Amino acid sequence: MSIDDKNIVGPMEDDINVMHRYRDAIVSEMDEGVQFKYDTFGAYVRGSLAKGI
Repeated sequence: MSIDDKNIVGPMEDDINVMHRYRDAIVSEMDEGVQFKYDTFGAYVRGSLAKGI
């Protein structure tokens, strides 16, 4: 939990970044067999978290 300079409570930036990585990870099937790969698109939070929510 994080509290900003205006006493607004929210999640930690690292926790939001983890959720974005899970959200952005796409499981895509590879050509042979039943193998999968994870394609990840970068997403993370920078700066004031309270302003972004």
